[in-house]
Amino acid sequence: PEVLPPHMTRLAAPRTEAVVEALDDALASLPPPEAAVRFHEEVRDMYSWHDVALRAERVYRRVAKLSPVGLRCRLLRFLRVGPVSGKLCLLVAALDTLL
Repeated sequence: PEVLPPHMTRLAAPRTEAVVEALDDALASLPPPEAAVRFHEEVRDMYSWHDVALRAERVYRRVAKLSPVGLRCRLLRFLRVGPVSGKLCLLVAALDTLL
């Protein structure tokens, strides 16, 4: 599976308060150590870690074959972020490259 089943996840809205609340709920419902062992066994049985490693390696090889993007092109991509934040990101990236 690409995603854990519902009983193994806690979702939260992308807001600080919601994330804190989800973490509080998750910590409050931590299982006893015996149940934690069963949880880990269930995850172990769901995945073939050999397959996970092969898929990750395939992705890394594909990325390694990509042609490098020139500095000018990389910097100009920041302008697509937004009218103000794009220019700010471009400036920060340019300064980071120079320093």
